[in-house]
Amino acid sequence: MGRAPIRRVAIIGGGPTGSALATWLRRAGLDVVLFTRGKRPPIIIGESLVPAVIPFLRDLGVEDEVAKYSMYKPGATFVFHPIAELSFRFAESRGARTPYAYNVPRDRFDQTLLDNALRAGATRLEHSVQLERVPDSDRIRFGPETQALATQALGGPPDFIVDASG
Repeated sequence: MGRAPIRRVAIIGGGPTGSALATWLRRAGLDVVLFTRGKRPPIIIGESLVPAVIPFLRDLGVEDEVAKYSMYKPGATFVFHPIAELSFRFAESRGARTPYAYNVPRDRFDQTLLDNALRAGATRLEHSVQLERVPDSDRIRFGPETQALATQALGGPPDFIVDASG
C-alpha cells in the first residue's frame, strides 16, 4: 500500500526559500498556501548572492527583474586584515558555470520572489503559525486555528507542511 499523493502543501515562511518552493510546487500543479508574518525591515547593507543562485533565478523567471535593482558582482574580495586580502573573479574559479552574481537589497529580493509565487497561484496568509507536537511521537502538526486557515485556503487539509521560516 503506497502513500497518498501530495496535492496540498502549506509552507511556513515567505522568504526566498518558501517563495521559490511555492512557485515550483504550483508549476507542478499542487495547491500551495504560504504563511507569512508581514513585512520584514529592509536590511541596509543588502545581501550578497553567490553564482550558484543564478540558475535558480533564471528557472524562476526573475533574474532580469533582480538584475534591474541589484549590483552586478563579477567576483569577490575577502579582507582578513588591513594588509591581507584575497580577491578573485567567479569566471576564474574551477568549474564555474555562472561568472557573476548580484548584491541585492534584501527587501526587494524577498518581494520579487513572493510576488512570483503569488503570480504562479500560491495563496498568501499573513498569519503567525501555531504548531503543536503530535502526542507520543516526534512529529508536529498545525494547531487548530492554523489548521483551519490552511484547510480553508487549500480546499482541504494540507498533505505536507514545509518549515521555510529560516
